[in-house]
Amino acid sequence: PFESFHIHVMFFWDEDVPSSDPVAGDNPRDSTHARALRKAFVEHFNITECDDGPGVLPELCAFPVDAMGMGTGIDPRPFVTAEFAFYVPVERYADTVPWMMANRGALDVLVHPNTCGWKCSPEDHLLWSLWGGDKWPVRFQLPSKRSLAVPAGPSSLDTRLAAAKSKMEALTKPKA
Repeated sequence: PFESFHIHVMFFWDEDVPSSDPVAGDNPRDSTHARALRKAFVEHFNITECDDGPGVLPELCAFPVDAMGMGTGIDPRPFVTAEFAFYVPVERYADTVPWMMANRGALDVLVHPNTCGWKCSPEDHLLWSLWGGDKWPVRFQLPSKRSLAVPAGPSSLDTRLAAAKSKMEALTKPKA
């Protein structure tokens, strides 16, 4: 089951390009356009930076910008260019992904589910993802022995829906 999603926006890091360079500012996939899109998304959805830590986060949030496209420390990201990302709970997919696709301009966007932690990242990024714009290489290799089916079991959304249904039944049940 899909536990959450990430929206990744790829761009060309150009902070080292002097403003006197004739091509500076002409690239619609540069960091200027990327920063503007990130700022617009953060403001539109009124979100904050994600807390630093693994696992399922409680709400829509923004990850730090990965200026080098390779992450840091023990969590190297699989991207070949600079990127930034947002954590998207399942219930926010329907409002965030269409907004991003409609407002991305020339920037390339990867949306992927998070299914079973880091161990399913190759499938999440390569098989169960969608792209807006051009598809970029991703540094993952699909496992040869593991099943490529979406992991079975109730998703966190299923669990929340069941809890909400139970509460509604309790509230509407006639009192004896």
